Amino acid sequence: MNTEEAKSKLNAYLEGSFLSCKSVDRIKYDPHPYMIGARHVAWASDHWGGMLSKEAIRDGERKGKCHCYQKGCIVPYDFHTVEYGIFFQLKRNATNQEFVDLFENGLRELILSLGLDKFVMVETEEKFRIN
Repeated sequence: MNTEEAKSKLNAYLEGSFLSCKSVDRIKYDPHPYMIGARHVAWASDHWGGMLSKEAIRDGERKGKCHCYQKGCIVPYDFHTVEYGIFFQLKRNATNQEFVDLFENGLRELILSLGLDKFVMVETEEKFRIN
């Protein structure tokens, strides 16, 4: 996921509203981040022209030459997943109805089109609220 592109699209949509996108970032790994080790680097160097890509990792795993370096992990690369979430900030106080209207009149569709479905409200120094 290109998180900067997602943030840019969200902020373009939210221009002039009471809400802004502070960031789009990783919020959950399952079971944990995939760990690259020396065997991955060697495999990519010897068989993939030095390019340590997803394809190189998958190929090394298929051939039994490398695996996740997290101690005791036998989970393949493609089953190490990450979820992303949106971190929103309020630019002013807003009402519940304003939020519902914004969300139901296009924001929900934009969020889903970006492959996202989770968000967090980040508190600002001004402590703006939705009431």
